[in-house]
Amino acid sequence: MGQRHQLFVIARINGRYRTLCAIHHQWLYGHTALRRCLGILRIFGDSANRIPLQQELIAAQHHAEAFWTATKDEYYYKNSHIPFPFITTCLITGASFDPDEGYYHEVSLEPFYMAYDQGDNNNGITIFDITEPRDTRYCFVDFHGMESERSVQLMTPLTARTYLEAYYDLNDAENAKDLLPLLDEFNEWVTIPVATLQDTWPEGEWEESESGQGGRDEVTIPELENSEIRPPNTSESLRDGAMAVVLQAILDGSDQDTDLLSEAELLTDFLPNLKAKLYEQANAMKPSPYLLDLLCRAFEDDTDVDLSPFKDFSAEDMSLVVSRLRKHGKMITLCMSNRPDLTEEDLQVVLRGAAGLKTLYLLEDPRIPTQAMSTLLDDCDLYHSDLLRNPIKPPPARFCENTDSRSSDDAISAGQICGGNNVSQLVWIALTDRQALDKGYRLESGLIDWETLRQEERRSRFGWSEAYLRYKRYLLDMPLPTLKTVAGLLRLLKWGSSARLYDPEQFSRGAAFSFATASFIASGNDLGMGPVGRGNGFGIGPLGTTLYLDNTHERIPPTDAHEHLEPGQWAIILIHEAFDARNQEYLDKCQRGESAGADPGSEDDKPSKQPGGGEQSLGFRNKGKNQDLPFRAIKRLRYALITPSTESNPSDRDFIVANIPTYLKYVMGKTQDEKNGGDSQKLIDVWNSRIAAMDTVDFYGDEDIHDILPKVFPSQKAAPSGSKPE
Repeated sequence: MGQRHQLFVIARINGRYRTLCAIHHQWLYGHTALRRCLGILRIFGDSANRIPLQQELIAAQHHAEAFWTATKDEYYYKNSHIPFPFITTCLITGASFDPDEGYYHEVSLEPFYMAYDQGDNNNGITIFDITEPRDTRYCFVDFHGMESERSVQLMTPLTARTYLEAYYDLNDAENAKDLLPLLDEFNEWVTIPVATLQDTWPEGEWEESESGQGGRDEVTIPELENSEIRPPNTSESLRDGAMAVVLQAILDGSDQDTDLLSEAELLTDFLPNLKAKLYEQANAMKPSPYLLDLLCRAFEDDTDVDLSPFKDFSAEDMSLVVSRLRKHGKMITLCMSNRPDLTEEDLQVVLRGAAGLKTLYLLEDPRIPTQAMSTLLDDCDLYHSDLLRNPIKPPPARFCENTDSRSSDDAISAGQICGGNNVSQLVWIALTDRQALDKGYRLESGLIDWETLRQEERRSRFGWSEAYLRYKRYLLDMPLPTLKTVAGLLRLLKWGSSARLYDPEQFSRGAAFSFATASFIASGNDLGMGPVGRGNGFGIGPLGTTLYLDNTHERIPPTDAHEHLEPGQWAIILIHEAFDARNQEYLDKCQRGESAGADPGSEDDKPSKQPGGGEQSLGFRNKGKNQDLPFRAIKRLRYALITPSTESNPSDRDFIVANIPTYLKYVMGKTQDEKNGGDSQKLIDVWNSRIAAMDTVDFYGDEDIHDILPKVFPSQKAAPSGSKPE
């Protein structure tokens, strides 16, 4: 059952198109398929993802022909290994999650070399060509007939409009109002030509499109304005030739030849051309103080620096370049990927002068273990292939018979990655409508009586008693620098304000995606400043393994090894109050804060159950009399950051409770350097602006929350590790 759909990423590798990853979506069709397609296009096109995408495409070029197919004996290893984990994470995230729409739907991984027609499918496939990530192309394909209102041509690239028209009549005024703006957003994206599909899957009987539609979807040769053949621009050709001669003379020179270099630096395009020439000849260069100086000059104005091609330079050589670019240049991002020769000791040398670096890429560096990464740099976003691979790596049972668990070698023990994070845990506490509204669960002050909630028991559907207060604790085992902490919590609150959260697993996945996409915070016009972070808001990072893989229910086990929060470590507490308003009377009472009782209302007043794929408002016309009833809910999300009090703290509370601005002031001294001294205030300003626009979100202050904190985080003396909180 379901509206089944597969999504593929392809690219031209060494002259031949290959599939790099594939996933299955159980409920994807119609306008939701377009929305997910658009999100994925924006992810692949975001400049924040340029470096890791490039590095995995470079890694793909190193694979021999035999890699792209698999024998039966190779099947498990090749698919569980996830050869392109960043590209796969991009695809999974775009297909699963949208914080602005409150969207989440689980997807499953398929073999990366799966053919276009090997999936369980009844609603077509989506394909992305990332050969040039900035110019990613897309198309939809129906290869055997979809379960749609109208049929489309089989085995040919379909535009967004053609695919959408298979499900909706765009001449209908209501459909046109809702869907034409969505189609307009595809104007900047080009569809994949049929020749690319033929090259990717030559066994398919592909056909040229019969429709001739598409606007930008078809690449045409512009007509000549007149028949005159224009001569080449001789002056530009001479200048380019002269520049090439000058560049080669400088590269072949020495530190004694300063006059030519000084004159060349007066040319506005000299440094970009020098950088391109250095990359072009990187493999042939022999290190010298003169060449190191040229490297520093070429990269001095760059914020993102990729030193991975310079493989003959020693760790000491690289350390000199990195230190100079941090002190005298603008570098905040460093890439040292695709270096199988690089060791942990080498990296420690390279990073000696890299304090304040914001992002470090170590993709396809097998000799650098993930366990040591948290000690490399403070408050730095880290990208490592294993960090990306571990959360999405399927268990052996997924691809191999007679195996029922993950290899213990894949596990990253507690603290190995999050040891460098200021925030190390996330706690989710869920309140039902009765708990939130019933006066019996309130103190005389009007605050929630946490002790009463914890003491009450109910019988589960499995027959045993369990605590009525539902809460889960998650170790944040992914790199979480200050920007990602703030941006990730903001995205989680935004997503949670509109998502339908009924169980911890759905919440934990939403939290995993929220922090993984937290490289950017948009700034409002009211602030008079630009956005904070990198890219355009679609940057992708590693998913938290604990968050993404969680599938336990309701409450933390009594043997939870992470129940203690050490001084100096922070936790995010998220208290979630959400429930359906089953009829208008119930809705009115809830909004007035009254106990609405248990009257479920009439059948006609009940909102119809919506499909998981998000087709709430634009489904087919014949789905039942209640199809257009709006989903009604009361939702409140309250957050706090907490850390154990210390002797120097004047408060008599066991915990310090802070909102984001207060938290940033606490950690400012640890995470700021002289180049980034204004970052905290800018984050505070942007946070205040964004959070003010969320009317369902607020801060859970000290008086509201302090009674529950010792229950969630018992002190070491009061409750040794492994004991059950009182």
